[in-house]
Amino acid sequence: MATIVVTGPLSLFLSSSKVQAATAGQAVANAVRRSVSTFSSTIGILFSAQLIFGDVPVTASILALACINMNIFAIKNEYFRHIR
Repeated sequence: MATIVVTGPLSLFLSSSKVQAATAGQAVANAVRRSVSTFSSTIGILFSAQLIFGDVPVTASILALACINMNIFAIKNEYFRHIR
């Protein structure tokens, strides 16, 4: 449960425009940032999907849906920022 709570905000932070601007000129830092963001989003989405389809209370399912939304938004910001 703690994993899905942390992955959404972490991925959103790493895909924010300020962090992207800070790592824009550094190839290694940019690659590490993108790798961590992608890994965090993937893990968060997979763990959340397990919670949604598992036998858990409704509040945990709602939290899992919020996590999926945050992680998808972070992936969109990271790789598809120019598409509205």
